[in-house]
Amino acid sequence: MQTFRFDSFMLMGLCFLASCDTTQTFTNMTDSRFATTRDTQGRSVLADTPQSWALFKRLTDLSVEREKAGDTHFGGRTPNDATLNAIRHLKTDQEHPQKYINYIIEKRRAAGLPELVGYPP
Repeated sequence: MQTFRFDSFMLMGLCFLASCDTTQTFTNMTDSRFATTRDTQGRSVLADTPQSWALFKRLTDLSVEREKAGDTHFGGRTPNDATLNAIRHLKTDQEHPQKYINYIIEKRRAAGLPELVGYPP
């Protein structure tokens, strides 16, 4: 397993995509290490580690909270399109993507948000 370091710029970029507050989400995380592994096609993907899972859950929770509060600013996309885009990236860039996708779907349903239009494809 390889590791790579998310620098502050990269973390802020991830946070922008999730439309979250960088000071809340990344306190003490700007020097975090995230592991990568190889998928069945040999591509490098983010490994499913406790650290990456915790960060993903925090970003997802914030995104769901914002959408539930009526925020519709998701990087120029509708909340539905932003979520579908995140799911597409999880499918290609994350080890065990279905675990992450299921979390998104479950959190959205628990919050009473509308079902995603276009998922499953």
